[in-house]
Amino acid sequence: DEMAEYLPQTLNELQQVNGFGKAKIDAYGQQFLDIILTYCEQHQLRSRISEKTPKRLRKEKSTSLKTDTKAESFRLYKEGKPVADIAKERNLTTQTIEGHLAYYVQRGDINIEELINHDKLILIGQAIKDFNGGSITPIKEKLGNNVSFGEIRLAIAWSLFKHRNDGH
Repeated sequence: DEMAEYLPQTLNELQQVNGFGKAKIDAYGQQFLDIILTYCEQHQLRSRISEKTPKRLRKEKSTSLKTDTKAESFRLYKEGKPVADIAKERNLTTQTIEGHLAYYVQRGDINIEELINHDKLILIGQAIKDFNGGSITPIKEKLGNNVSFGEIRLAIAWSLFKHRNDGH
């Protein structure tokens, strides 16, 4: 439908059509373009691809070593950057960064009270004391908007660290 509507005239334009990635263009792209170009020539039509909302292109898979995303967040945190700043710098959500840091809280590399104040930690601790895995949504609903999902995950990570090191 998009080929007929937008009449792409080059391989680059064809790549803007949904369903056409590099593999399909390499295999069939020129065959489709030959048909479209012939039709456009016969009917004095031009490409309308500029009218199309751009599709999200897939990121090329990097052949270089992939950055350990949790380690990168931890490094920035250890440099003294606040979670919100790390999220902005890395173009990730605050919740994602909190998830990365929860990994290090559970290992004991970060003291939980650097991330959650003591009173809030006690409040969350009471709500998670019977938590045995699964969805944390019921805990979030019980705690309300003053506590984030990320803070709950951080508190759970801290609880797991404490239990592992208390011999429980």
